[in-house]
Amino acid sequence: MTGITEIDGGVVTATEPKTDYQVQLPLAPATYSTGTWTVSESSNVYFVTRTAASAQHYYTIPIIMPTRTTADKGAKLKSVKMVVTFGGTIDTAADDTEINIIKVTMPADGSAPVGSVLAGDVGSDYGSTYDTKAKRLVAGTHTFTVTIPTNEQVFMNSGEQLYARFMVKDNANADLTCVLKGAIATFDVNAL
Repeated sequence: MTGITEIDGGVVTATEPKTDYQVQLPLAPATYSTGTWTVSESSNVYFVTRTAASAQHYYTIPIIMPTRTTADKGAKLKSVKMVVTFGGTIDTAADDTEINIIKVTMPADGSAPVGSVLAGDVGSDYGSTYDTKAKRLVAGTHTFTVTIPTNEQVFMNSGEQLYARFMVKDNANADLTCVLKGAIATFDVNAL
């Protein structure tokens, strides 16, 4: 349709969701479980470095997306992409890494919050390039994409919160080095 359309009263409704949205996930401030995570800046880019330790540590970043209190309106998270550099001595039998997409549902008054892993806990969520920890735990810089299975992607409802959680475990000699260099979430926005 071209030209000018005038509407006198009534409602105009868009019926197709927008499928090309993304939001940057700021690497800092975020929260971490234990261990030492240091934020630094170089060439106008922020990095988060985990001090090597024989332990399993988590770094969790909130995913901020538009949501509405009306069910099935707002945004539907599809994937999270993280840039990570590994180095040091990597033991693929003992060490591990995952990127999890977490959903937390606000509880009714007097109840505890409930959290669940939406993606990143099974190899198929990473695609064939990184579908095993041995493929993910290779020295160098990698861009990992974790995708929520298509049939499990849903528009957010009122009271839901999303997080990207990076896990690294050095179960050997405290010599696995790890630097987070960026994170992005992709999502659809429903017709409003």
